[in-house]
Parts: sequence; structure tokens; C-alpha cells
Amino acid sequence: MASDEDESRTEDGELELALQKSLCTMRFEALDDLRNTYLPTTQLTTSNVISTVVTAFAVRNTRRKRSKLTTPPSSNQEHRETVYGAPKSLSARSNKTRRGSPHQAQLPTFRRSLPSLSIPTTRLHRELLLERDAFMAQLTKEREEKTQLEDWAATRIQACYRGFISRPRAVAYARRMNKLALRSVSSIRLDLADMQESLRLRGNLPEEAAASKETTVWRQGVKARSRRKRDIKNRQEERQVSAIRIQACIRRFLAKIAYRHLVARARDERFLVAVVKIQSIYRGYYLRSWIHNLVPKLRYDAAVQIQSLVRGSQARERVSMLRFERTCEERRSIGLAFPFKWGNRASIVHGNLSSLGSDTPRSCLRVLYENRKSRASLEFKTGKWKEQRSFLRVYNVSEKLVARRARLVHRWNWTKTVVLDKRRQRRVKRIISAFSALPSSAGRAKSASRTTQRRQSKIVSPLKSPQR
Repeated sequence: MASDEDESRTEDGELELALQKSLCTMRFEALDDLRNTYLPTTQLTTSNVISTVVTAFAVRNTRRKRSKLTTPPSSNQEHRETVYGAPKSLSARSNKTRRGSPHQAQLPTFRRSLPSLSIPTTRLHRELLLERDAFMAQLTKEREEKTQLEDWAATRIQACYRGFISRPRAVAYARRMNKLALRSVSSIRLDLADMQESLRLRGNLPEEAAASKETTVWRQGVKARSRRKRDIKNRQEERQVSAIRIQACIRRFLAKIAYRHLVARARDERFLVAVVKIQSIYRGYYLRSWIHNLVPKLRYDAAVQIQSLVRGSQARERVSMLRFERTCEERRSIGLAFPFKWGNRASIVHGNLSSLGSDTPRSCLRVLYENRKSRASLEFKTGKWKEQRSFLRVYNVSEKLVARRARLVHRWNWTKTVVLDKRRQRRVKRIISAFSALPSSAGRAKSASRTTQRRQSKIVSPLKSPQR
């Protein structure tokens, strides 16, 4: 009990010393041996002002006597009022014949001819109100600063005290450990004494039995100490078991939370994979339907364009032929010969007109009929057109394959971050490798053009134009 009291006293002394150290503030070097003393004079600030009064009238406790020769009250100029300095000497004071005040250094006042400068009452009130507002602002500021300083000081003191209470102390810990070690040694000795006492009782020695009555008090103390030691040990074991139980409960709770997070994450990943799959299927379906609807429209537009070009060319040739026939008929009806000067068209289209001998319209029409364009030359689906068409088809197919390969590569790069089954990964890998093994679009187009050229070389030369 005495050791416990000493320990509590030492702890109280350490606490008091720590509080005194925390309350110490910076002082001058000459005042290091003094303690801080909080006097009431430290509170003499504008925060102690209770109220202020704003007035335009002067407050005087004493009334000064005016001289005989003064100005009327309406003016602020006085004729013989002066500002006084130090008092005169005794000789000057004893001279009663001299008028004036018993002071030296009399300064002249303003002249009587100057106008009076009266201050309006409203202006004076306004200035006093402004002064009062400035004073109240300063008062509020000082009060706030004082409140903040007091709050900070209280918080600092509380922090120091709580830190001292919760901080482990090495000296007290060492003392406690030494006491526990001493107690353990003493407990071992007590156990040894108990064992010896039990052996003596079992031996039934007469001298020991006679001395048993004298040692009952000592035995009771030994038993009490052993009981206390056993209780302390039991309490320590109970604390350890309780701590282990609490840790197990907390770890089980944390494991449940982690498992829920893992399950939610796996569910979110599966949901994301399903969403991506649905989006890919829908986008593929939408793109295929769009292409399916677009291709007939493009074909129709291309056919209309080609037909318009062909029909325009045929119509222009027919119009030119009708104009030529009308000109020939007009010249024949008049009886004029038709000169064979047809310009560029005649020189380009009809190259054998210079070999004709007659200038009759019938011979001219016969020449035009014999030199007309064949149906094969008017056909637009020539070998070159077919070659270009096959090239375009191969090029379009290659572009589609390249785009599909790019999409698959992008999807494969994305699936690396998402957990997928191994079978799907192997299938995507196989598709990408198959697409990478295909030649490029330019090479496919060249090979297609070569095959078409080979096929055209085997075709028989076109038929000759029929002639009559």
C-alpha cells in the first residue's frame, strides 16, 4: 500500500511539474527567476468600456474666469486672451501696479478684425459619431482578439495535459517493471515456502506440529499473498483471452467486408462484360442492316448516273445526226452540193471520207452508216470496266477485313484488363492471327488485277464491226 501511495504521489508531482512547464511563457533574461503573475492591469483595454456618450457640448469640472476685456459670447475670438508660459518671479508678482496674469511669455491673440469661425452643430455631431464608430470598431476587434487568445491558451493547456496523461513515461514504466520483477522473485520464494510447509505437514513431525500454532498467522499471510498472485495471473489470462476474442471478431468483420467487396467487384465485372457483349452485338446488327440498306441505294444511284451518261451521249449523237440530215435535205432541195468539211467530228469519227469520190447525199449517208459505231463500242461494260469493278470489290473487302481486324485487336487489348474465360481468349487470338496472316489490301488488289488480265488474255478478240 505504501508503494502504491508513493507511486501516486510521484505521478501527481510529475503532472504538476508538466503543467507548470506548459504554462511558462517567454520572459526577459532578467526575469527568469520569477513566475508569471496575472494582474488586473493586463485587462485595461478598450474592452472594459461599458458605454460611450456622443455630445457636442464641452464637459468641464472647473470654470475658468475670464478677463474683463473679452469679446461677446457669439464670437470665438478673444481680444486679450493669451497663452501663458512659466510663472513670473517673486519681484514681478509683488508688483501690483502691473496688470495681467502672473505668468511670463504672453503671446498675442488673433486680431479683433478677423471674422468669427463658428463650427456647425451637425458637423460636430457627425465628427463625434465617426469617432464613436471608429472607437467601437476598435473595441470589437480587441474583444475578438482577446477571445481568440483565451481560446488558444485553453486549448494549448488542455492539449499539454492530455498529452502528458496519454504519453507513455519511461521512468514510471521502468519502476513498474522493477516492481513486477521483485514481486515475481518474492512469489517464487513464497511458493517454495508453501511447498516446504506442505512437506512438513505430511511428515507429521512432533516439533513441527508443536510449532504450528505459532506460525498460523504467518501461514495466513502466505496464503493471502499466493491467492492474490493467483488472482492476478487469472486476470491477466482473462484479459489475454478477451483481447484475442475481440481481435478475432474484428478480423472476421473485416473479412466479411472484404469478401462482399470482392463479390461486388466480380459481379460488376460480369455485368460489364455482358454490357459490352450486348453493345457489340447490337452495333454489329445495326451496321450490317445499315450497309444492307445502303448498298442497293448506292447501286441504284450508280445505275441512274451511268444510264444518264449513256442516254445523254446517245441523244447527242442522234441530235447531231438529225441536224446533219436536215442540212443535207435542205441543200438537196436547193440543188447545192454538200462539201465534206465537217470539222473535228468528221476528221475523228470518219477517217475514210477523203477516199470517197461522189458528193451526193446518198453517198454521204452511206458513208455515215458504214462508219457508225458498233454495239460493242457503245457497250460500257468493257473489260477495263470489269477490271476496275473487280479491283474495287477486292479493295472494299480488304478494307472491311482491316477494319474488322482493328476492332478485334482493340477488343483483345480491352479484354486483357477484364477477366474472361480462357476459351474466348484463345478464340480471339486465333481470329487475330488469321487476319494478320492475310496479305495487305494493295497486294490483294494487285493480285486481283493480275488474275483479271490473265482471264482477258484468254478471251477471243472482239468481233469486227458489221459492214454492208
